[in-house]
Amino acid sequence: TFFNTDTFFNTDTILYKHLNGYALTKKHFADWGKQFALMKKIQFINIKLEHMYGPGDDKLKFTTYVIDNCLNNKDELKLTPGQQERDFIYIDDVVSAYLMLLQKIIDSQNFHEEFELGSGQAITVKEFVEMVHRNAHSNTKLCFGALPYRENEIMESKADISKLKNWGWQPKYSLEQGIKQILAAEKI
Repeated sequence: TFFNTDTFFNTDTILYKHLNGYALTKKHFADWGKQFALMKKIQFINIKLEHMYGPGDDKLKFTTYVIDNCLNNKDELKLTPGQQERDFIYIDDVVSAYLMLLQKIIDSQNFHEEFELGSGQAITVKEFVEMVHRNAHSNTKLCFGALPYRENEIMESKADISKLKNWGWQPKYSLEQGIKQILAAEKI
């Protein structure tokens, strides 16, 4: 059994230019995994992961960048208008979904399964930034609209978690709870 972590922006639409190679390799790998699964040579589980966040994350990721800027009270934070909708999922919820799937997939007779993994709710990037700003008690000036959207910006992304729920999984952390966990960890 092979678990493949795919990405939410791996769709059949035009992708962000800076992510094309990354997403293309993920897509090709998922296609090959499915092909081998259909030949019953491997059980291939493809998990399309939404916008994961958590303490100690990569400093180059958007969520960490926003949190760091707000916690450090940077003078200003230049942002797009922020109307893109994203499904943010806390790392502990991701881990619990994988653990549940590891336990239950053994009983499955299906050689190929696909799951979307997120919170199942989308909010705007602007709402996310404002929530971080508020919870960090930040003085950073939020400059929405200072940056343009990326070419081919995905304006809405949300996981359909009904299949995971049918298998017995449900996220435990709200976005605000997850942000508070990160802020507490970062202040140490």
